[in-house]
Amino acid sequence: GKDLFMDLDEGALKLIDPENLTVLNTQPIHTLRVWGVGRDHGR
Repeated sequence: GKDLFMDLDEGALKLIDPENLTVLNTQPIHTLRVWGVGRDHGR
């Protein structure tokens, strides 16, 4: 595997290669979907 890091700013979540600071992927925050498991007993 390869070490990567994620950067979160006001508008986007970015996946970055720390060796050369290349942005590998950018996801606008408003398009992220968040979900959880085991919360609210399945509702």
